Amino acid sequence: DCVLASSNNDLATRILNTAHNENLKVMGQDNNALDYGMLIPLYYLQRACERKFKVVALAMSLESKQKHFEFGKLLSQVFQECKEHIVFIAASELSHTVTKDAPQGYEPDAKNFDAHAVKYLKGDMVENFLLMDSFDEDEFFCHGLRPISTLLGALTDTAIRLKDISYEAPYGVGYLTALYK
Repeated sequence: DCVLASSNNDLATRILNTAHNENLKVMGQDNNALDYGMLIPLYYLQRACERKFKVVALAMSLESKQKHFEFGKLLSQVFQECKEHIVFIAASELSHTVTKDAPQGYEPDAKNFDAHAVKYLKGDMVENFLLMDSFDEDEFFCHGLRPISTLLGALTDTAIRLKDISYEAPYGVGYLTALYK
């Protein structure tokens, strides 16, 4: 099985136009290259979904978590204006230094860093989550806070709330799975 989904160019164009109207720097990309962080969730979504769907793949920037949060709010605005069903997947990994056999080495505080991220999400403490120190992200090789910040921004003015959250760190990499409904 391979993931075959077409691009939702109309939605992508609406996102780009709205971002430009709000003076938010967003770039479109015209290739079909998706990384494993996008392909794996799409694979499982395709298996669970009984109808065809279109995709808009968004990649994070190196901007702050607050900027990603603001971009998420913009996405929410665009999503509310369109009449389509939207599934938002924020593919993310937390620390890559959780155990002694981790791929990026071991940092004793990595597990604690991930625990704070989980605690803030469970407790709906968005501000605390957004203020997590960016130095720690680099120290722990954490790549997931910006996509999660975008998701949190997209959910800000909605009735969607956290339903379930789980965390595990196989191979020394922290994986967070959260379901919002």
